[in-house]
Amino acid sequence: AALLLLAARPARSWEAAHLRAELDRMMSNYGIVVRPGLAEGGTNAPEAVTTQIYVDRWQQLDDKKLTFGLDGYLRLWWFDQRLAFNASTTGATQLTLTNAQIEQVWLPDLYFEQLIDVKLGVQGKGRGAGFWVYPDGHVFYSRQASVKLACGMQEGFDQFPFDSHT
Repeated sequence: AALLLLAARPARSWEAAHLRAELDRMMSNYGIVVRPGLAEGGTNAPEAVTTQIYVDRWQQLDDKKLTFGLDGYLRLWWFDQRLAFNASTTGATQLTLTNAQIEQVWLPDLYFEQLIDVKLGVQGKGRGAGFWVYPDGHVFYSRQASVKLACGMQEGFDQFPFDSHT
């Protein structure tokens, strides 16, 4: 199945034709369940995924339910050689994927210790999500997130607010 990506700037007609051809080539043998390192031409090494959580707002600390949360952005960077493209022939310095297109591309699995709930923003709805691919195959993925986590506050909060400190 062909994947249609949008150029970062409006493409002239010849650039659009080259872009479509390049995208068809990129996605012709792309396997969503195969991580980049195991794909043809991959290194078989584990994927190096850089992760950042940008905290925009802390949610209330709940000492009764032993939870806390945050709102912000989950940002990921990795390399997928299958998404590399020729910037000279396409005329694009980066490609932006839509939400439907992101579903056709490999994404790293994430695990949060003591996760209770997570709500992810939706691309196209405010500042929900963005997915950018660069000519060398590097990927940047940013997604708005609201996360609630459990935390072990049993020891130390059981006497609060009548605790004492020495």
